[in-house]
Amino acid sequence: MTLLDRRPVATEIETDSTVVTPAPFAPVRPQRRAWVPAALATVTVAWGGNQFTPLLGPYETLRGFDQLTVNMLLGAYVTGIVPALFVSARLQRRWRLRTLNIIAVLLSLAGSILLATAGDHVGMLVAGRVLSGLALGAGMVNGSAWVRRLVLGRGPLDSRRLAAAARVSALSLTTGFGLGSTAAGLLAYAAPAPLVSAYVPHILLAVVTLVAVPVTSRGAEAAGAPVPTSSHRTVPGSGSGAGQRRLLLAVLPVAPLIFGSLGLAYAILPQRLAAVHGPVSVLYLTLLCATALTFGFGIQQAIRRVHSPLRMPAPTIGMALIIATTVVAAWRLHQLDPWTVWGMSGVLGTGYGLVISGSLVRIQLVASPRAEALLSALLYALAYAGFGLPFLLAWGHAAYDYDVLFYGLAALCVPLTVISHLAGRGLHPYGTGVGARTAGHSRPGR
Repeated sequence: MTLLDRRPVATEIETDSTVVTPAPFAPVRPQRRAWVPAALATVTVAWGGNQFTPLLGPYETLRGFDQLTVNMLLGAYVTGIVPALFVSARLQRRWRLRTLNIIAVLLSLAGSILLATAGDHVGMLVAGRVLSGLALGAGMVNGSAWVRRLVLGRGPLDSRRLAAAARVSALSLTTGFGLGSTAAGLLAYAAPAPLVSAYVPHILLAVVTLVAVPVTSRGAEAAGAPVPTSSHRTVPGSGSGAGQRRLLLAVLPVAPLIFGSLGLAYAILPQRLAAVHGPVSVLYLTLLCATALTFGFGIQQAIRRVHSPLRMPAPTIGMALIIATTVVAAWRLHQLDPWTVWGMSGVLGTGYGLVISGSLVRIQLVASPRAEALLSALLYALAYAGFGLPFLLAWGHAAYDYDVLFYGLAALCVPLTVISHLAGRGLHPYGTGVGARTAGHSRPGR
C-alpha cells in the first residue's frame, strides 16, 4: 500500500452554514454519479463551443460572407477562450465552483442567442463567438475542478480515482464537442432557417442545465466534497520543483496536437479533398466531426480500466497515430477520396482522445494542488492553439505544396513526442514517498 491509499485524517469541513468534523478514519464515499451536474455543465459549454464548426460553409453560401470574414469569426472564438482559461484558474480561490460553472453556462447561452439572432450582422456574430469562447474557457477549467471534487468525494485518494476524475472531464468535453457539431450540422442540412435552427438545441440544453444544476448539485456536494488531507513534504519526482518541471515537459509539447488533430480531421483534410473532387457537403463535414469525436470518446472509455494509468503512455500512442495519419495524408494527397478521409478522421479522433485523456491524467496525478488549475489552463490554451494549424498550413502553402507541409508537420511532431514520452516515464504521483496527495487546498463543497 502506498501513501496515496492512506486514510484521511480528521479534518474540519466548512459548509454553507455549519462546521462539521467527520470521525477519524471513517471516509465517506461520494454518492453514485455525484459528478453528473458538473459533467452536464461541461457538456453544455462544449456543445456551445463546437456547434459553429460545421456552419462555416453555410455562412459563406447563405449569408454571403467571404472566407476572410468566416475565418475571423472562427478566430474570435479563440480570443475568448485563452483569457478565460487563466482568469478562471485564479477565480477558483475566491468563488464557489458551482457558481463559476453556472456563470459559464449563462455566457454560453447568451452566445448562442446572439448567434441565432445576428442574421448577417458581423458585429453580433463576433460578440456571440467571443461569449462562446469565454464560456468554454471557463467551463473547461472550472468544470474539470468541479468534476474532480465530486468524483473523489471524501474517501481515501488513490491513483485510479484521480485518473477517473480526469477521464470524466475529458469525456464530458468530447461528448459536448461531438453532440454540438453533429446536431448543428444536421439541422443546417435539413431544417428550415438553418442558421437559426442550428442553435436551438443548445439554447434548450443550456436552459435545462441552468435549472437542473443548482438543484442537483447541492445534494451531490454534501456527499461529494473532498476533505483536504494532511500536508507533508514531497520528494523529487512528485510534488517538488523538479517533478513539476518534468510534468510540463510531459504534457505541453504535445498539447497543440490535441485540437490540431481535430483540425486535420474536419478542416484541413476536407479542404484537400475538395481540391480534388470539388466542394464537400455540410452533411459530409458533419459526418467527419461526428466520427472523429466518437472515436475519441470510445478510446477514452476503453482506457478507463487501466490499472496503472500513469504508466500507460497514452499521449505517446495518440501522437504516433496522428503522425502516421499525417504521413499517409501526405503520401495520398492527390488521390484522396471521401472514404479515405473518413477513415483518417476516425484515426485522428482516436489520437485526440488518447492525448487529451492521458495529458489530463498526468496533471491530475502529478501536479501539486495549488498548481493544478493553472497547469490545466496552460494545457487547454496550448491545445486550442492547435486550431491555428489550418491557418499556418494555408500560409505555408504560398511557398510549399501541402504534401511537403504534411511531411514537415509529421517530422516536427516526432521530437515533441519523444520529449513528452521520456519526461512521462519519470513521473510519479504527487506526494508519493513522503506525503499523501491532498484533495485540494480550497474550501470544500464549492
